[in-house]
Amino acid sequence: MEQNSLFGILGLLAGAGVILALLSANIQLVKKRNKELILGLVFIAIALRLGKSIVYFLLSGIAPIGLALGFLGLASIGPLVWMYLKNDPDLKSSAKRNWMHFIYPIIGFAICLIWYELHLEVILYQLATLVLALYLAFSWVRFQKIRDQSSSSHETSVILLLTTAIKLTFVYQHLSNTMLDYAIGWGVCAVFIYAYFVSQLLVRKTKKPGIAIQLPNESKLKIQAAIERDVIYLNSGITLNSFSEQLNVPTYLISKTVKDLYNKTFPDTISYFRIEYVKRLLQSPENAHLKIESLAYDAGFATPSAFYYAFKKQTGQTPTQYLQKLVLKSA
Repeated sequence: MEQNSLFGILGLLAGAGVILALLSANIQLVKKRNKELILGLVFIAIALRLGKSIVYFLLSGIAPIGLALGFLGLASIGPLVWMYLKNDPDLKSSAKRNWMHFIYPIIGFAICLIWYELHLEVILYQLATLVLALYLAFSWVRFQKIRDQSSSSHETSVILLLTTAIKLTFVYQHLSNTMLDYAIGWGVCAVFIYAYFVSQLLVRKTKKPGIAIQLPNESKLKIQAAIERDVIYLNSGITLNSFSEQLNVPTYLISKTVKDLYNKTFPDTISYFRIEYVKRLLQSPENAHLKIESLAYDAGFATPSAFYYAFKKQTGQTPTQYLQKLVLKSA
């Protein structure tokens, strides 16, 4: 009897997890920006996977539908997290490439729904869990490469941690031997979603609009001069905090001023000026004998991968392509 009560509590917790995942999705979807829309789809996929267990065990009459939707959610989490991390500036231009990531989720969905009697769902789910692990591994590797150039690295790391933790609960369920262990997986997954949901509510609460703070014009000129005249962006170790200490100006005021001046975040502004610096170096014949990576280090980039990512994001082309166009113009 006690076990049945615990099972019921875990089932209710899983149901709450589904609701919170859908609420988290709604928070992101209403923002109507590419990255937030993708994140909203991530939470919908998580809700489908968690909801599958409830449908399968409590509503056996529609078990095939629950299995199919659950598989679709599980197999879609990895591709969606990858797309969220990649954050293509123009999803339409790469729609064909993005759709290729969902071939397996769609095929598996059809098998679970139409050919339910084949009983291939266990193999499909195990393979989908493995694929999710691969997507998360590649996402973590990519995140480490672009973290210094991202203006939202904290939010991205939270999403990666959340999806990795949820993925581990799925693995635990696959390795479990009893129905109670499987239900514990529900509960733990729901707790992770609950923690994320509460953290987002707290963040939104602290972002209430307040009274606009005007930075003295002298300080604005100091910040602008430090960036444009003193070229502080050439310092590979420059951060918002170190820049704040250097100028003795609070970080939030620097962020506001930089946004007003350049319509960019502080990390994006530093990246922008570094790329412009490299472009000027590439235009000079005196630097023709130097490697592009060497110029990137001179501009303040810590790694070649961070430089190549920032250059392509800002110019729409690789440094080599940019250099080839310069050669053609001068010919």
